[in-house]
Amino acid sequence: MPDRKTIVQLLKDLVAIPSVNPGFAEAPPEFTAEGALAEYLVSWARERNVICRKIESVPGRPCVLLETGPQEAPAILLSAHMDTVWTPGMKEPFALKEKGGLLSGLGVLDDKGPLAAALTALEELNSEKLHIRFQVLASCDEEYGLLGIKNAIPRETLPALHIVSEPTSLRLVTACKGSARFRVHVKGKKAHSSVPDKGENAISRSVRLIEELEKHEKTLLRQAPHPLLGHETLTVAVIRGGTQPSIVPDKCEFLFNYRFLPGRAPEKLFAELEEVLKRTGADFRLEGAFDAAPVETSGGDPWVERMSRILRENSLDPRCHGVPYASEACRSAEYGIPVFLLGPGDIRTAHSPAESVDVNEILVMARLLKSFVRSVSDGPEKIVGSNTVC
Repeated sequence: MPDRKTIVQLLKDLVAIPSVNPGFAEAPPEFTAEGALAEYLVSWARERNVICRKIESVPGRPCVLLETGPQEAPAILLSAHMDTVWTPGMKEPFALKEKGGLLSGLGVLDDKGPLAAALTALEELNSEKLHIRFQVLASCDEEYGLLGIKNAIPRETLPALHIVSEPTSLRLVTACKGSARFRVHVKGKKAHSSVPDKGENAISRSVRLIEELEKHEKTLLRQAPHPLLGHETLTVAVIRGGTQPSIVPDKCEFLFNYRFLPGRAPEKLFAELEEVLKRTGADFRLEGAFDAAPVETSGGDPWVERMSRILRENSLDPRCHGVPYASEACRSAEYGIPVFLLGPGDIRTAHSPAESVDVNEILVMARLLKSFVRSVSDGPEKIVGSNTVC
């Protein structure tokens, strides 16, 4: 078992360095970007004679790739992101606090706890003679645009396996929903509110469009669910329109998020939603941006079976699970790389003032990673492909 005191100190250091994603407008600018944390990781690696290089994804926002094992060998990549989400209401966000075995602080769960577990495993494996490479990518911009992982794969690494370390409560996650954002621009006709019949209210039209989308979601919920992911869902999250009470608004826009299932082509999804909105007869324009594709790795994949076996040996749940959120896994699936999620902590406390993680789960995660890498290193000739689909 890794040393508890050492891993808590490492996590204390990680939390103390602000690395809030600058994509969130409410974040104080002095706390944003991953540069300072990247410098810390480079120093950490040098002190331990761990191979390391900084990857500049965008100016001032690097990733750090750390690794051990023969350079010519296939690689197991674990990614854990450095960026955090600013959480108003959290007291002393950059101070690690411990109470009853629970560690709290900004990013302690998402995703600095998983990163600490990976670094702890890497440090110990670095002293062993491996026949496989083990890489840890401390990535940037996971919470907003996935710039880090998109730059790292395939430019900096093309691993045989990708483990995405997110808070899964140490459950093996082999399926993730895709995520897409849509913006609807609605047109009306301006008029004085004393004669509303002379105008065409863009906000009222938007309401009709939203109601049509909600009807459509109900049809989605009646379809057969995915065995691990359930149904597709959509959420209207932002609406903007109007200038003052005395004017009938001629413009309005609203944004909604769509969580979709594996096998769904983004182009067909866009066309389907456009047809749904056309039923209202309103004058609108639909724009779409696809954040991440859905991911599904077969439970029969050899990598999944190997990790499942190790979980069972450690008296943990060996079954495959799904999650409704998107992750860095989408990038590997795009390149046909086998991928799954595994990490300490419960995602339900992420992005909240109550963010916390059980230190024992971090310790167990480090142990699982060491066992997994050693098991592959003992028989690297058995590495085979995957039937991962995206």
